[in-house]
Amino acid sequence: MALASWKKLLSEQVAYFKNWKFNFQKTRVIGALNSIDEALERYSKSTVLPGINRGETFYMEKGRGDEMAHPHALFYEEALFLNHIIKRWKFDTSKLSKFEQEDYNRAVEKLQEWEKLNNLMTELKHFVKEIKQVIGIRRAVHSTEQNIEMGYPVFEESIVSRYKKLLEELEEFPEWKQKVIDEVEPNINLLAGQTKEASEELEESPFKEMDQHKYFK
Repeated sequence: MALASWKKLLSEQVAYFKNWKFNFQKTRVIGALNSIDEALERYSKSTVLPGINRGETFYMEKGRGDEMAHPHALFYEEALFLNHIIKRWKFDTSKLSKFEQEDYNRAVEKLQEWEKLNNLMTELKHFVKEIKQVIGIRRAVHSTEQNIEMGYPVFEESIVSRYKKLLEELEEFPEWKQKVIDEVEPNINLLAGQTKEASEELEESPFKEMDQHKYFK
């Protein structure tokens, strides 16, 4: 009797490890449902460029091992990994039970939504950094001639054009569109303030279609 039980247990373990990839993917993807809703909510509310208090940051690209990271920071890496295997590993959902299929498909949809949000946040982060770099350039010069030598108004026109295009692409996603406005527009208005003199001298402003008094009302 004991031998039969041992053989059965061994057989089950062999079967499990024989299909380790399938079981691993099923467990990890479905398990993401425990964190994904909170992850989406927190990520969408987080700023693209964290401030000094990193402990309040929900996501950081190098969260692992960082004592200042939020406890949920590791899900950033988990979500990246799960989206990677969903795309590249073959997975037969017909081997799942009805309820497992429902959970698996729901988890995949939410992980794909997270990936889209992550792509947007990454693009926003790089965009804001670029704007801040141009702001730094404008602060370092003190005349219209110097500004022109340093790419004015070409840089500014490119930034405004990219901002408008981004808003157009997100027209059907009002929450994400508002996220772009909240993160990018204050920096563009700050840049406009740095080039006010040049715009007045040239009688042409790259920011003429934007409400530059919006943040001072």
